[in-house]
Amino acid sequence: MAEVPLPLCVAAAMNAAVRCLLGFTFSTDNREPKVSTEARSYPPRDVIGYSGCPPHARWPNGALVALNFVINVEEGSEPSIPDGDEASCAALCECPSDAPPGVRDLSAEGMFAYGARCGIWRVLRAFQSRGLSATIFACAEALDKNETLAAAIQESGFDVCCHGLRWEDHIDMDEETERQRIAAAMKSLERTLGKKSVGWYCKTAPSTNTRKLLVQHGGLLYDSDAYDDDLPYWVDVPELSKPSVIHKHLVVPYTLCTNDSKFAPGRAFSTSEDFFVFMRDALDVLVDEAQATNRPKMMSVGLHPRLIGHPARLRGLQRVLDYVRETLGDRVWVARREDIARHWAREHPPAAPAVTSSPSEARPVTAAPRLLITGGAGFVLSHVVREFLEQNGVGATAVVFDQERAWDAVVQQFLSKALESGRLKLFHGDVSSQESWARLLETHGCDFTHIVAGAALTPTPTEDLKLGAKILNVNFMGVVATLTWAQSHCRQLHRLVHISSDAVLGVPGLIVDRPEGSPAPAEEVGSRALPALSLYALAKVGGEGATRRWRDVCGMDAVSVRFSDVYGPLDRNTGARNRHNAPYWVCRKALRMIREGKPKDAADKFHIAGKSIHEVCWDIIDAPSAARGVVALLMAEHKPRKVMYHLALGMTPTHAEVLDAALRGGKHPECDAALDVYSHTDDLVTFADTTQNETSAAVVGAVDLATLPGDHWLHRAPMPISDMQTEFGWTPTPLRTAIRDYVQHLATHPC
Repeated sequence: MAEVPLPLCVAAAMNAAVRCLLGFTFSTDNREPKVSTEARSYPPRDVIGYSGCPPHARWPNGALVALNFVINVEEGSEPSIPDGDEASCAALCECPSDAPPGVRDLSAEGMFAYGARCGIWRVLRAFQSRGLSATIFACAEALDKNETLAAAIQESGFDVCCHGLRWEDHIDMDEETERQRIAAAMKSLERTLGKKSVGWYCKTAPSTNTRKLLVQHGGLLYDSDAYDDDLPYWVDVPELSKPSVIHKHLVVPYTLCTNDSKFAPGRAFSTSEDFFVFMRDALDVLVDEAQATNRPKMMSVGLHPRLIGHPARLRGLQRVLDYVRETLGDRVWVARREDIARHWAREHPPAAPAVTSSPSEARPVTAAPRLLITGGAGFVLSHVVREFLEQNGVGATAVVFDQERAWDAVVQQFLSKALESGRLKLFHGDVSSQESWARLLETHGCDFTHIVAGAALTPTPTEDLKLGAKILNVNFMGVVATLTWAQSHCRQLHRLVHISSDAVLGVPGLIVDRPEGSPAPAEEVGSRALPALSLYALAKVGGEGATRRWRDVCGMDAVSVRFSDVYGPLDRNTGARNRHNAPYWVCRKALRMIREGKPKDAADKFHIAGKSIHEVCWDIIDAPSAARGVVALLMAEHKPRKVMYHLALGMTPTHAEVLDAALRGGKHPECDAALDVYSHTDDLVTFADTTQNETSAAVVGAVDLATLPGDHWLHRAPMPISDMQTEFGWTPTPLRTAIRDYVQHLATHPC
């Protein structure tokens, strides 16, 4: 079994890149550039993105790549002396300008004009003759000066993304000037084209205010002022006038890589073959990657009529279009940028509403809830899976991460509705294996909103020693691996719940909020050495500590919950859990007593492991109640106030009380037909009638009543559940009701 090394917590770090040009205010002297406080903080740098685990794009018709061709219409809007500028622009032309300031460069003006007079028409025909779509990045003044082209674009069906009022730099515009330019550009395009543009893209780089000004202007679906991803994504944008108000804004990234700008002098492309091979290779890699990882991507191709529109270069574009249409076919969705943005907004709405966050606030969930649960094929956690899906409606889904051997017929029947509907997926793996986590990422992604870290080996006393290393690997290192994976990949995570156990309550100092009558901390801790805990308990202690570590250091919304002894449907030997808790045996004894016609009073004489059943008491919890508690913790809108909660009955019924409840519940018509399946040889616990001088005993592997010292407070005081009751409104099912339901289940579903 591969072991997962204990990782370093992910921490934000600043580096020398804070001195990059973006955000500097330049001075005319030789002093260090001045950086405003606002420019340092917004927009925040994000070098993590989807963390190698993007959501499944779900492109139409199962396409593997969404391909958007962008035709930049800039000619006529570039800086030029006739338009009042100090010099002519020769950017992305055949040669740089040699004209001194204040002197017109007619060659530069002519090279731009070629794109509008000739190049654009070749490019448009290349798409229209093949029935393929494209997006126009249009500078408003370029179309103002070319009404024929504006009309052709209207008739083409291509969408138009506003490329600014002119082809000019926004990076160093002051706020008010930029506000006016954005408004004028949007108004001009609407007037020219007869409809509003829903997208925006600056010349190369925006200012630190651009996105805030776009949101303030309103009416935009997206912007493309980004070069940092292969898929669209959402960002938080604060209002200019009220920064505490946050808006969700969609970014559809552009690229300067798969772009004909590489034809400019001194850059990568010389021939049309260069262009074709470059674009073809990019498409092939993305298609292969999507097939291998089941994660489709997006690709943009940037085109400039004054470059690609020359006959010597156009053949490269034509070959790309033919390759896409004839070779790649349905594997590629050739789409307009607006269509991609609308698809993303519909299929992948923002994961959380616009709120400011603080350490005391949880991250609300607006995306469909998606649960990852380790150990979910076992006993209690199968109930958690079903409860989660039932509470959250048809949009909720879950992935259960467990060993293949745990997928027996019992759990498959229990979760059959979710499996048949496709809302539940099964993943076979080992939580302590890095290879399994890598496969999970490839096959199911990482867009989980909720995680339960519950995988565990629940051993008998003999197995606890025999399987020590395996227990620590799964029960402790498996939790560490889950926390690490969630921190690294799950950008939409609302909360993680770690499942712990009452077994840890033998550790001095771990009991919190003790009920009246329980030992005080000083009495319990004192100078005593650590008790002889089981490795199971030690691993659970470690899991609690790791969960708190990730919460305190990494800021993850993570919490632990301790179960008392759980009983209920699906309590069975799975290989990971090879023992039953006391209520299982007590309820089975009740069914035999009913079958044999023994009077209820006979139970008063029974002993277990040398103790009267009136003396043996324990705090217990039924599995459905425990599942409701876990889901309440998962789904709470507020961040849990504590790092640890308890799910228990909140009382310590004696085994006599449990047996009495079982006898009452077992007298039910549904039980009669199945009572004969229980024989004395099935029972690992001997219930002794002392009037007949029988020897009471407990076989190894059965109920271990000596787990805790005889004077341990759990023998006389319940686990505290007041926090779950007051903070989350959770209460366990009353004992008699829960035991009745369980006995009736045992009678009809013998294990």
